[in-house]
Amino acid sequence: MHISASNSLLWVLFRVNSVSYVGVQNERMVPEDMYLLSPDGFVLSTPLLNSYAHKAPKCNECAPLFLKVFEMRNAGAIIHSHGMESCLVTMINSFSKEFRITHMEMIKGIQGHGYHDELVVPIIENTALEGELLESLTQAIRAYPKITAVLVRNHGVFIWGDSWASAKSQVRLSGRRITLPH
Repeated sequence: MHISASNSLLWVLFRVNSVSYVGVQNERMVPEDMYLLSPDGFVLSTPLLNSYAHKAPKCNECAPLFLKVFEMRNAGAIIHSHGMESCLVTMINSFSKEFRITHMEMIKGIQGHGYHDELVVPIIENTALEGELLESLTQAIRAYPKITAVLVRNHGVFIWGDSWASAKSQVRLSGRRITLPH
């Protein structure tokens, strides 16, 4: 899972490595394990070299995607997960461009939705490199003004909120809302 957060100056913290490349678990990350970027993507500071064996890992390939969500939604935090449930829900109908669900208790917890509402989450097609998702992610965010998530087919999900606590809450709810019934 990639976790990003910003402060009121729009500086952005990014997770250093995408799949625990150097074995840093999310729960053990400290500010020294992250890149600090400006709103336009310039690296302001890098992880401390002494935290890694040889050299600091390169900045996350999702950085431009996170910056776009911050820009378009004024998000306080973004979480990117490769969770199995989010992958499976995109496989139910391989031609669908949306995941739709209604009358599920957990929908009430999704920002801007209630139990009787239909929750619609766009599905964009995966690409060979995460950075190549920028155009389709941008289009999905424009086309769905109420959303706080975008699914990526056979890949995962980007979820955001006003704060890290809000984003984390959306993730917990999303995990339940997109889990296939038993």
